[in-house]
Amino acid sequence: MRGQHLQIYEGLLKGVAIITGELRNGSVKISLTNKGVGHNMPTGKYGDYRISLNTIIKDSDGKEVFSKEEIFSTRKGSGVPSQKTIIFEYPISLEIGKQYMVSSSVMYKMEGRPKLVMATWSTNIGGGR
Repeated sequence: MRGQHLQIYEGLLKGVAIITGELRNGSVKISLTNKGVGHNMPTGKYGDYRISLNTIIKDSDGKEVFSKEEIFSTRKGSGVPSQKTIIFEYPISLEIGKQYMVSSSVMYKMEGRPKLVMATWSTNIGGGR
């Protein structure tokens, strides 16, 4: 029975969040959209329901050169409104001629349940001029 509940839980979260990214001169812009629910994301009455948006940039050697975590929490009253997009823009400084991997993921965290990846986005970029 427990396995069935986890499958239902995972199924409910698929397609709820959408992440897109865009590279600009000297910054990376990450957009998080609440696409699939008719209320704030996350939501819940009991406990602390959380969504974390994690953005990481690694160089071609796998060394992390930038990371940022944005937390949305029911206890803090923060969330992404239904059918709305929240945009984060992070200034980045990259070495000329070097290759980098930018990745973002949205994780759903609820007390007593495993963390689940709701959406991901990634791209390779080269250092500026």
